[in-house]
Amino acid sequence: RADISSALSMTGQRSQHVKFSPTIVRIQKDVVYRKLNQHETNFAFYLLPCSIEVWLCILVISLTVILVKVLADKSPRKKHLTTCVPDFANEVFLCWPIILHGSLNKSIRFSMNLIFGIYIVFSMVIMVSYESKLTSLLSTTKSKIPFSSLEEMLKKSEFLPIIIQGNNLHGIFKNVVKVKTPEKVVEAIYNRKFGFVGSLLAIQHLIRDNCSFVVAPQYVGKYSIAIAYSKQFAYIDYFNSKLSLLKECGIFSLQLQRFYPGLGSCVEKRFNPITFGQVIGPLILITSGIILSTIISIFELIVHKFVK
Repeated sequence: RADISSALSMTGQRSQHVKFSPTIVRIQKDVVYRKLNQHETNFAFYLLPCSIEVWLCILVISLTVILVKVLADKSPRKKHLTTCVPDFANEVFLCWPIILHGSLNKSIRFSMNLIFGIYIVFSMVIMVSYESKLTSLLSTTKSKIPFSSLEEMLKKSEFLPIIIQGNNLHGIFKNVVKVKTPEKVVEAIYNRKFGFVGSLLAIQHLIRDNCSFVVAPQYVGKYSIAIAYSKQFAYIDYFNSKLSLLKECGIFSLQLQRFYPGLGSCVEKRFNPITFGQVIGPLILITSGIILSTIISIFELIVHKFVK
């Protein structure tokens, strides 16, 4: 039987058997898990450099210039305006930027050359801005985050909670894995989809320089650490006064930072290769165009054979 114990977390169940000193430090409980290697898949990654409003403005301006070009080509020849519709479609689908830029020397009207010149300058400015913004997006990595809180881990992910035996959190989980030592915790969350629920101080010395482990952005909760006395201890007031003096001097916070400085900072890679999730949008677009053109070509061959 002892009269005084080391620092313990203050709980209602323990307060029924012992007396606690004033709070020494406050510790928070986090969710620690292994970082996933996979990255987010973004089908519209190459559209990110510009907002939706900018893309719509570019589309409207380009279609307007194409329409003006088609009408200008038909006007001198006095052709029927109904033929403008297929010509307009051809200009849109058959690499219209190249067609417009090549029309600068063909048009005999100064007004049309002025329109084409302004459009070329506009497209070059947009292209330079787009390339610079896309380069900055490609140079940064964004790993997929499976969850941001304990609630999301339990409801929206495949991760299971794991705790150290004796932790007072075991009552709030339906399915929880309990281990005896911090070493077992680190081994479990490294090899399988587990999220350690508890104080980072318990495993910090084991994962300090390992960049594979991350802490969820939202903590589970905070609790107070204090000295526990037996209810018959005669020097409670004396020890409490000394502890209050040490706390006012900042000794506890300094010692906590000394022995638990936090996780080490991980140096990011200087070269970030392009992932498949970033280029999946253009790949799907090109593949769909090839498949569609192949189907149309086969259909045209069949129709041409039967017509002859």
